[in-house]
Amino acid sequence: MTLLFLLAVLFVIPFLSYRSQGQIHLMEELDIPRAKLYLQSLVMQGILSLLAFFALRSGKLEINYIPVLNIKTIGAGVGLIVLAWVLSSIRMKADASLKDNNLKYILPRNGKEQVYWLCTTFISSFMEEFIYRGVLFALFYQTFNNNWWMGALSSAVVFGFSHATQGTTSVLFIIPFGLAFQYLYQLGGGLLLPIVTHFIYNTGINIFFAKQILRETKKDKIENDDSPTL
Repeated sequence: MTLLFLLAVLFVIPFLSYRSQGQIHLMEELDIPRAKLYLQSLVMQGILSLLAFFALRSGKLEINYIPVLNIKTIGAGVGLIVLAWVLSSIRMKADASLKDNNLKYILPRNGKEQVYWLCTTFISSFMEEFIYRGVLFALFYQTFNNNWWMGALSSAVVFGFSHATQGTTSVLFIIPFGLAFQYLYQLGGGLLLPIVTHFIYNTGINIFFAKQILRETKKDKIENDDSPTL
């Protein structure tokens, strides 16, 4: 079962994510509900989480869920959230290519989709942290003779490529945050700390940045529609 999990997380998920990178824009053209995409994502992560659970048991690995909460651990979580939001804001303003980023096709457009998005974010935050910071890290940690950095970096890279649907730039942007989430787990000693941090970060992206991305997209569309044709 461990081998099946590794095949899925190392090859199948990144491949499917990369393959969908060039097709996600069809949601707009075909008017496909985003709720369908969110549900599909949860199903895939659910299957991967199930494989991870069996890999955890067969490998006799241990995961701690309850973190030590003090000024240091809470401060680290809050600091990471703020830093992530700031960097995301700078990136969105500085990188013109973001106008072509697939994230604009994924973000919710109305209240109903936002409810689905928040539910998906809440569930996927737990599943992703369990899969990548928990089980996959533990397997890499063993493979690299208990080398924390090698285990953390390897799982962060795989985590980044699992988000290839959002575009190549997003993959490179997400890898360092995978490392940061792993550090939170190490610092607090419990998986719930990166889970909550992950959820708050994703929720903030929706609240603070989704409108900005969609506004830029709408602006570009209007400008293109007003452009003279030859």
